[in-house]
Order: sequence, then C-alpha cells, then structure tokens
Amino acid sequence: MAVFYDFDKTYGAAYYDIAESQYGIKDGRIKDPSRYYFFHEILLGLLRRQIDADSALLDIGCGAGILAEVTHDKVKKYTGIDISQERIRQAEERIKFDNCSFEVQDAQHLTFCDSSFDIAVAIEVIEHVPDTDSFLRGINRVLVKGGTLIVSTPTNLFFKNKLEDLYKDQHIYEFSIPRLKSILAESGFSIKLVMGIGFKSPRIVIPVWLGSDIIKYFYKRIKNVKLNAGYGHPISLEFNVVSNRVLNKMYFARRWKSLAVALMKILGFFGSHFPLISSNMVIVCQK
Repeated sequence: MAVFYDFDKTYGAAYYDIAESQYGIKDGRIKDPSRYYFFHEILLGLLRRQIDADSALLDIGCGAGILAEVTHDKVKKYTGIDISQERIRQAEERIKFDNCSFEVQDAQHLTFCDSSFDIAVAIEVIEHVPDTDSFLRGINRVLVKGGTLIVSTPTNLFFKNKLEDLYKDQHIYEFSIPRLKSILAESGFSIKLVMGIGFKSPRIVIPVWLGSDIIKYFYKRIKNVKLNAGYGHPISLEFNVVSNRVLNKMYFARRWKSLAVALMKILGFFGSHFPLISSNMVIVCQK
C-alpha cells in the first residue's frame, strides 16, 4: 500500500496534486469550482466548526497538510499521519507552524499512546483502508474518553467490496450510510451527526441487451475518445455535482457563473438534508 501511494503514476503521490484533486484548488487558484465549493468551503468549514479550541487533533491520511492550514490557529496540537513518505515530505516542506508535526504511519497500526488525542479526522480515507476494524479500533484507542471522530467518505446507496478494483480507482470499499454507522457503532462510537456533502443521483446500469454497446459506439464516434470499458460491458450512468464538467464550464464562463453557483447551492442543500443522495457523507461520532 505504501509503495502504491508513493509511486503509482495515476493516483499516487508521484503524480497527483492533492490540493487540486481533493479540494479543487491549485497554486491559490480555483481549478475545479464544484469540488472547491463542496470540499474546501463546505467540508473544511464543517470540520473547523466541530473542532474545539486548544484540542489535540490527529489528521489521518493528512496528505500535503491542507487541514493543518485551516486548523493550526485553533488547535493546541496538530499531528498529521500518512502512509506515503512522499506526502509527508510535501507536508513538512509546506507547513511550518510550531504546533504542527507530521509522520509516516499506517492508519491500521497506530503507534501513539492511549488517549493521546481529543479529536481524530479521516477525510476520504476509510474507503482506502483494507482492514476497517483495525483502523477504527486504533482510532478509538488513541482518543480520550468523549473524544470526537469525524469521517468523510463517498456515499453509496449500497455497501460494496471493491478489493479487486483497487488499482482502477483506489477505493477498496464503498459504504452506505447505514452500513458505515453500524461499523462505527461496533467499534465503540456513538453517532452525533450525519451530513451530506454535494448531490449524487442513484447509479443507473444499462446492460448490454438494452443497448449499452450502441450508446458506447456513438459516444466514442462523437467524442473521439478511447473507451475505459470496451464493448460487452454495461454502462453506469450517474449524475454527481462534485467535479461536474458542465457546472465547472458554466462557472468559468462569466455570464453563467452566478447560475452555476446557485445550482451548486440548491443541489447541495438537498444533499445536506438527505444524505442518502449526497456525493459524500460526513459522520461525526464520539467515543
């Protein structure tokens, strides 16, 4: 896993600019407006509100230390861990605040002492972890009694094991909200808040016998693109407001920018109030 996240040329630290891929911002400029709105503004804003002043915070899967930038002035101590040596190197180069530290650790085998942290945050991490039981038990151990865990992950109406697809899209698991709540409860956490980020329609699968190959043929001819999955495979159709190409194009077209922002806010309102149809869920729980 460490080798994968350090050197994979498509998803690992050797290629991705995590600020752009996760938060839609690069070199201080918005590159992916819909992702920036929902992750940088909404999600990071929610996290900051949930963090008590003068707390000790553990950022699991810290990447290049983006959460440190928005929490360092509020927490007493920030500790970021990541399985990728390259990510930790990037974080140490970028973040120079006295109360922030970074180290390479596997989130399934935390080495911190019991009751070391008041709050733990795992942004888009649990879907990458092979052993979720060890992952959550370890977090429970290093949190103080009454400590807070905040987890965010893509929302799926159904629970799905995707171990065989690890090197296709990085995600080992996809969680439904009831399933993830159950897993957290089994690991000793009580649920305090469930919130949706963004908006996503249920996935519609069009089998081959209903014409998916015909749709692929015309799509390939019109778009002049190479198909990720060739003929003989069903098509999955899904609308997701996050990293939405249409909304992003509208945002950068000056005359449509206000409409794009309004649509993101409206869709985000429905996703936040009905997390089952959100792009990503956020669960706040307590030890």
